[in-house]
Amino acid sequence: MKRLFIVAIVAILVASMAPVHSQGGVTFNVGMQDEPKTMNPFQAQDVWDWNVLTYFYEGLVTYRPIDFKIVPNVALEVPEVSSDKLEYTVKLRNDATWSDGKPLTAHDYALFGNMVKEFQIGRYLSSWEFVDTVEALDDYTLHFVLSECRVTFIEGTLMSLPIPSHIWEPKLAEFRAAESPTKALQEYQPVEPGEMVSCGPLIFMEWQRGSYVKCKKNPDYFDFGRTHVYDDGTQLVHGPYYDYIVYRIYDTTDAAILGLKKGEIDYIWWAIQPGYVSDLLADPNVTVTNNPENGMRYMAFNCAREPFSDVAFRQAVATLVDRDFIQERVLQNYGEALYSVVPPGNRQWYNTEVTKWGYGKPMTDRVLEAVDILKQTGNYSWDVEPTVEEGAVVPGEGIKYKGEYIKPFVILTPPADYDPLRAMSGMLIQEWLKQIGLPVAAQPTAFGTIVQKAMGERDYDMFVLGWSLTIYPDYLRDFFHSSQIMEYGYNIPQYSNPEFDRLADDLVTCGPREEKIQAAFKLQEYLANEVPYIPLFAPAAVEAYRNDHFSGWFDQLDGIADSIMYVKPVAAPEETPAAEEEEEEGGGTCLGTLFVALAVIGGSAFYLKRRN
Repeated sequence: MKRLFIVAIVAILVASMAPVHSQGGVTFNVGMQDEPKTMNPFQAQDVWDWNVLTYFYEGLVTYRPIDFKIVPNVALEVPEVSSDKLEYTVKLRNDATWSDGKPLTAHDYALFGNMVKEFQIGRYLSSWEFVDTVEALDDYTLHFVLSECRVTFIEGTLMSLPIPSHIWEPKLAEFRAAESPTKALQEYQPVEPGEMVSCGPLIFMEWQRGSYVKCKKNPDYFDFGRTHVYDDGTQLVHGPYYDYIVYRIYDTTDAAILGLKKGEIDYIWWAIQPGYVSDLLADPNVTVTNNPENGMRYMAFNCAREPFSDVAFRQAVATLVDRDFIQERVLQNYGEALYSVVPPGNRQWYNTEVTKWGYGKPMTDRVLEAVDILKQTGNYSWDVEPTVEEGAVVPGEGIKYKGEYIKPFVILTPPADYDPLRAMSGMLIQEWLKQIGLPVAAQPTAFGTIVQKAMGERDYDMFVLGWSLTIYPDYLRDFFHSSQIMEYGYNIPQYSNPEFDRLADDLVTCGPREEKIQAAFKLQEYLANEVPYIPLFAPAAVEAYRNDHFSGWFDQLDGIADSIMYVKPVAAPEETPAAEEEEEEGGGTCLGTLFVALAVIGGSAFYLKRRN
C-alpha cells in the first residue's frame, strides 16, 4: 500500500512538470550563452541577435530544412536567374500580415532594400549593391532592375528581410537629418510597444536584460502547417507547437548544463565542449547530437596596422600555429583542423591544395621556418635570434621590424567560461609566438566587446572568433573584398588586394557552376598565401536537448537548431479523473498540483514517521 501511495505521488509530480501542462500554455525554454545586443535588424551582428530576430522576419524565398533546397516563402515562386536577364518581377502571396494586423506587402521589401543602399548598411550591402532599383508595382508585386547578373540575387537579395514600412518610413526624415544618418539608424532601438512587430512565427514580448527574452507564438503566422515532403518520404510540418519561447541567458556552459539536467531548459543553443559529453550521455532524459558544422573558428589580423600589415609576418605566425595539435588536444577530435576558410564538409567548394604553413612539422622546425620567412624580407632582426639546440627551441629576444622594436600586442579571445576552445587556442598561440620572441599576450575579453572593437571600431591587433557559413561561399568575397572595408562591414581585417577583388567579383557573377568553383579555389589559394585570417578549426556541432520535454528533433548540417520550429511537446502521462476535474476547476495543473503534491508528501512523511 505504501509503495502504491508513493508511486501515485511521483506520477502527480511528473504530470505537473510536463511542458504541455504549464500554466497559461506550453513554453519552450532555450539556453543561450549571451543575450542580443539589439533588436534593430540594421545593427544586429552576432549569433545571439539573430537567434531571436530570425523568427520575426520572412524572406521572399528560403531554405527548407535538411537538404537546404531553395523554396518559395512570401514569393509565390523562385525566379530563374540567367546571365542575359537583368529585370525580375516577383509576385507575393497576399495572406501574410504583421503582428499588428497590417498586411505584409511589396512596399516592406522595397523599403528594406532601398534603406540598405541609401544608408550603406555593410551587413547587407553585398546583396543589394548590384540592384539598380527595387520598387513595388502594387501591394503584391516587386520589380527589380539589376546592374549585373549575380548568383546571390536568389540566395541573398530574395532572402533579405522586410521592414514594416508603416513603422520605419515615418522615422526616415529623423535619420536623414542626423549628423551621421547611418549611425542614427543603427542606434534606434525598436522595443517600445507597437514598434517591434513580426511577420514570422514568433512575436516579441519582453526582454529582461541579462536574464531572458520572451516571445509568443504568432497566431496569424501565414506558414503554420506548411508540409515539407522529402524524397525518402520524410515529412516536416511547420510549427511552432508551443505557446511561448523563452531564451534564458547563462553566463557559463556549466550553468547551462546544470539548467538542462534540472529541466529548466529544453535545449542549449550553442555547441557543447567535449568535456561535457560523457556526463550528458549518462542522463537518460538528455540526448546529445553530433553533426558536421559548416563554420570555422579563426584568428584575424588587423592588416591596417604594422607589423600585421606585412604578409611575411602573417605567414610566419601561420607557420607557428599548430592547428593539428589544437584539433587533437583542445577539440579532442570533435572537429577538424582548418587550412582553408572553406571547411572540408563543404566538399564541392573545398580546395584541398592550399598552402598549409608548417603542416606536419614539429615546433623546432616551425620556429626555424618562421625565422627564415621573416629574415628573407630584410625587415626583421633580433637582439638574440631564436635557435634550436639539442632538439629544443631557445626563444628569441628583442625582435625588431624595420629597425624598431615590435611593441607588445594582444590577441583578443572569448573568456574560458564562454568558449574554452577559443580561449585555450589563444593561449597556445600566445606561447607558440613567444618562441620567436614576439611580445604577445592572449587577453580574454567579453564576446560583445570583441565584436565592437573588431567590427565597429577596428581597434585591435589580433582576435579569435568564428563564423557560421553559407553553402555557396560568397562569403569569400564578403569577408575580404575591399568594398567591405567600412564600419560594421564584413572585411574586418581590412585586407585589400585588387587582384583578389577581381576574382571575388567573378565568384558572384552569373555563369557556369564549374567556373564559380574554380574561382572559389583560386580565392582560397590567395587567402592561404596572404593570411588575413588563420583558419583554426571547424568544430563539430555537438548539442543537447531534453528528450522528455519535446520530440521531433532532426539532424542536419550545422546541427539541430532548425528543429525549433518543428518540435512538439511530449505528452504527459494519463491523469486520473480527479486530476482532470481539478484542472478544469483550477484553470491549470502546474502550480495547483504541485502544491497539493507537496502537502500530501509532507503529511505522509509525518504519518510514516509517527507510525515507524
